[in-house]
Amino acid sequence: MKAYVELSYHMSDYSEVCCNDNGAVGFIFCTTVRRRASISQRKALHKLLKAFLAGHYGRINRPFTFLLSFIMNLLKVEFLCRKFTSEVILFAVDNDVRGHGIGRKLMDRYIRYAQRKKQKTVCLYTDIESNWRFYEDYGFVRYRSFKDNELTFEKKHKIMSFIYYYNLPGIRRLTAFKHQQKQAQARAK
Repeated sequence: MKAYVELSYHMSDYSEVCCNDNGAVGFIFCTTVRRRASISQRKALHKLLKAFLAGHYGRINRPFTFLLSFIMNLLKVEFLCRKFTSEVILFAVDNDVRGHGIGRKLMDRYIRYAQRKKQKTVCLYTDIESNWRFYEDYGFVRYRSFKDNELTFEKKHKIMSFIYYYNLPGIRRLTAFKHQQKQAQARAK
């Protein structure tokens, strides 16, 4: 997890951490810039990769297989999120403080930031074992489901993941999303 947090931090252009007397209780890393990694980001990724393969983040059975499944997942998410203008890369709130509005405040602050940056949509990737209901309660709409290669490798059974999107208030809704929603609703009937 530590490597994933570091990777997310390096890939973000927006980050916020919520703390109490005991330390960090929530954080959010996001990007409003959908482009290739900068030179400094690539250097940080290279350094993380070397540390990961050297075992600095703990011992992983079959590290190259894990790395391949991680990269496959990254590519799936990148492909599925290509039409959205901004992304929540990593978002977490400590279980002990959930239900106190911390997650909502972190997300509200990012949504306002994305609006100031003239973004139209926010997307995110989550899995069945995470608190995906928070996103639906917040107003995110499930866009796609897919087999999560990385988590399936780790858990040794099939894990489903989801892409969610959120149309930013005050921005004209994207017609393609409405059309896809109607198609999904028709298939569900």
